[in-house]
Amino acid sequence: MKRLFVPDDVTTPYSGQDKNVRLLQYANASATENFDAYLTHHAIVFILAGVKQINVSHSKFRINPGELFLIPKGEYVMSEYIAGEHGFQSVMLFFNQKVARYIVQQLNETVPEALTEMKKKEAIKIIPNNPEIQSLFHSLVSYSKENSPFLCEMIRLKFMELIYLLLDGHYRQTIISFLLDAARYETPTIVVVLEKYLYSSHTLEELAKLSGRSLSSFKREFAQEYGEAPQTWIRKKSWNGRHSCLKLRIRA
Repeated sequence: MKRLFVPDDVTTPYSGQDKNVRLLQYANASATENFDAYLTHHAIVFILAGVKQINVSHSKFRINPGELFLIPKGEYVMSEYIAGEHGFQSVMLFFNQKVARYIVQQLNETVPEALTEMKKKEAIKIIPNNPEIQSLFHSLVSYSKENSPFLCEMIRLKFMELIYLLLDGHYRQTIISFLLDAARYETPTIVVVLEKYLYSSHTLEELAKLSGRSLSSFKREFAQEYGEAPQTWIRKKSWNGRHSCLKLRIRA
């Protein structure tokens, strides 16, 4: 199974690109494909063809063609893509905390009463088929095929159009809740990351990414928290036999 940090491992912002909102398309003609992914940005994903099954936060979800789903930064996802008659195709829009805060600020000025009805935080939110949303994503696909110098601006505008479509429909509180969670996102502590991922087969580099830090920052904060370098601490844990199931791979 492939392990990816999405979209960081998949897309690299190029000169002139809006780094706050990114577009990623995925297509696969094969029957099935599995991915093990960690989200480095908040994501809005639309399924054009095929079916996507995901496991996240100990829950299983099935997303069908025409459905939209929202998933926050920081979630670790096991995905299976099931190709249909036209293979599997999805369009993903990724955005960062800066964008979420900007939209929440705009909402606070226009519909402040809507921000008072908070829903319970969820790992994933699914929105059923909607003709207007489907048309928007098809237009995004068309735009991305053109070699236009205005593509980045088009992506940004389509992203905002999507947000306003959702805010103006039956799922307003769903998208508001999602945006509020994104705006309030906090980087997990080193302790939280170790408690969650230490006994999986992650490298130090991957643990650093999971914590939202560079490798050097991760090592520095680890030493401050535990009083020694992560490699030393891990070796001691393995050596004394108290953690015989330790699988963390250490790279020199």
